[in-house]
Formats: sequence, structure tokens, C-alpha cells
Amino acid sequence: MSTGTPVPVEDDQNKAVLFGSIMTFGYTGLAKIENKKTDIWLTEVLSDPAHRSLKDAIEAVRDRATCYFRSIRRPRGWQQSRFQIAKRHAFVGAGWIKQSAGATLSPTVILISNYQAGNKHGHLLAEANNEFEIWLSPELKKSDKCFFLLTGQQPVSAEDKMYVRELNRNLKRCASKDVSPKTILSLLSVIIRRFAARYKTVGNNLMAVSLPKATAERGNLSLGEKQATLIVSSLPVNGAPTFLYIPAEQNKGIEYGPNVAFPGGNRLTDYRITKVSQQIHSSPINPLREAVSAGFIIVLSEWTGTGTWFDKRRAVITDHYQLSGFVDVTGAPSWPREEPCPHYGNVVAVKGEPEIINKLEKDPNYVVIMSSTYVPQELPDDPWIDKLKRWLIDHGMSTVEIETFIKELRALNRLQIAKKLIAIMKGPAISQH
Repeated sequence: MSTGTPVPVEDDQNKAVLFGSIMTFGYTGLAKIENKKTDIWLTEVLSDPAHRSLKDAIEAVRDRATCYFRSIRRPRGWQQSRFQIAKRHAFVGAGWIKQSAGATLSPTVILISNYQAGNKHGHLLAEANNEFEIWLSPELKKSDKCFFLLTGQQPVSAEDKMYVRELNRNLKRCASKDVSPKTILSLLSVIIRRFAARYKTVGNNLMAVSLPKATAERGNLSLGEKQATLIVSSLPVNGAPTFLYIPAEQNKGIEYGPNVAFPGGNRLTDYRITKVSQQIHSSPINPLREAVSAGFIIVLSEWTGTGTWFDKRRAVITDHYQLSGFVDVTGAPSWPREEPCPHYGNVVAVKGEPEIINKLEKDPNYVVIMSSTYVPQELPDDPWIDKLKRWLIDHGMSTVEIETFIKELRALNRLQIAKKLIAIMKGPAISQH
């Protein structure tokens, strides 16, 4: 929704913002705040280096939003009640926090809203309040398998209300039986698309984010410490934060990802699989060099999955190694048709304990392209080139392709080789319409 004369805004990109690797936020309401897209505004507020805790960050969102919404003027000809309805807005966070000092991480939902947060545990108000309030879900019991919160457009008809109740029951059944994430996403997708067809304020493009507890524990550093949050486009996996973009039209060949607010002042915004714009203190960076400088190694990994849109290819390195950081830097889309995609592997950036990295460097299933030992400007030696050649043969590249590539490769340094491998692993370009 846009201020002025409010109209629905369909954003092809995203409404998701990660706060490190411990919390993901979304929103419903105004499309812009302080003349910025709301997801960008939220990313900037959460990443403010003045924050020393998650509590500081969400209180800043509450206070800044309250100040801005008070400044919005009622459009000429609008009744006050209509204006207050149009101003209803909510930010929703889901992730992991410590309920008390010394406690382990537990799942929680955070609601920051001017119509849903502080009144009777999240019940809706017909009109917006003058102030935003914060509501935290109570600590879940061990017997609780899931928590379901509906915000934004609410069901109006008796039939839609029945659908929501049935969804809640089905989600609890799925959680109790440990069904696949794909099944849960399908349930959510069906009802959201149903609402989108019936209510003009609901969009068709979906973004699902998964933050495993193990990843949150590794990333749960004190604010102000240097940290890296790496997220992969995939169905949920145990070893890494993941996101899955499910567009209304599957054949666009474009995929978007969430923004990331790095505690301490850094941020990443406007992620696309065809064009990644990274912003760290407003300065562009070279992601491969930056990854190596931050202690990551660049690795060529085999992958699993069919590569189709709903069964995305996934690097298997996260299954074989306990990593403290991971990202697929290939940046290639999953194939937007129901057929396998012709990728040979994934170029990934990983981080782990020294013994893990030493083992990985000797593993024939992977090829380390760059690391603190294999520096970006170095020309690789013949044994390394032979290992890469064997890996490509084992993973389906034709002899003609390999010979052509190896001949060209001998004149390149490791950074140039990494870029070449990324281009090869992306596969043929997908036409866009």
C-alpha cells in the first residue's frame, strides 16, 4: 500500500529481511516509509551500528515507525476512519532468541504493529493506533511443534475462515509427523494464492525463509562483532539458512532473495539471481575476494536435486561437512521448466574449523579453487589442473568441452578460473520475456 492515495502495490521482489542468521522479518502495510521501499527502510534500521542487541533493533523499528506514521497527512476528501484503516501496518519477525540469560535458543515470533501487536495477544483493531507496539510470542513448550500467526489481510467469508482453521490444523499435523518442507510450503502456497485471487491487497509472489537452530547458534554473536551471514537458494536444509522464491509465473527465469541486515552496520539489498547488488556501507565489493579475505574458501561441489523450479539443485557439501558458513556463489537459477538442468556442479564459498578445511582440500569429491593458501592471483600448478580435469570428467562434462576449457585455463589465475567455472556451472542463458 502506498501513501498519498493508497493503492495496492505488487512488488516482484521481496518483503523479507534477515537479521543476521537468527531472525527473519516481513511486513504488511505501506510500501514505502520515509520515501524508501519498506524492506530497504527496515534493513537500514535493523543494521544500525548503534544497536547492541536484538531488543535495541526492534525498539528502533517501533520508534522510527511511530514517528513516521504520525507525520502522514490525511488525503483531502478522506474520512478519518478510512485514513486510520489505510495506515494499519505490521512487521513480523520469526527466529531464535534466548528468553533469559544462560538459556538456550528457543523459537519465537515478534510482532511490531500499530493495530495488532499489544492488544490482547495480537487481536486486530479496526483502525490504526497512533503508536506501534511490540508483542513477543510466549516461549513454546517442548510439545509444541509449530506456531502459526496470520497478519495482514484477514479472512472475511465463513468459507475463508474455515480454510485458515484447516490450514492451522494441517500445519500442526505436518510438524508432528516431520513431513518434508516441500509439503508445508505447498500448503501455505495454496492458501496464499487463494487469498490473492479473492483479495486485491494480497500478492501472488511468495518468499519462504528457513533458519535452522544450529545455524542460529553459530551466528548468535554479540552485536558489534564481525560476522558473516550466508544464505542459499534452496528448499530448507539443516546446514544453512535458505530461502525459496516462488513467483506467480514460473517461467520468468528470474529469482529474488531476501535483504540481510548484518548486526553492526553492514547490509545486503536487492538480491537477484541475474544481478546481485551488494551494499556494505554503500560501497560495492568483489564477493569472491571478500569471501576469501573473510576466511572462506571457494570450492567446486557436486549437487543434488533435479534442478527444476520446485526441486532446486543443492550443493551436497553441506551434507558431508559441518560448516560454519556457506553460500552458493554460482548465482544460477534452477531450471524454470519441469526438466533436469544441465549444470555440472556448484561453485560455493564455505567456512569451517581448520581440520574440516584440511580434510576438504584432500577430498576428491571437491576442488578447492581459492583459499588463504590458493590466493586469487596465483596461477595453478599441473597437479591441481589434473584434479579439476578428473572432477569435470566424473561429473559429465564432454571431452571436447574439457580440452577447450583446460587449454584456456592454463593462462588464467585462480580468481579468473573461479569466474569461468561460475559461468560454466550456470548453464545456458535462459531467455526472459
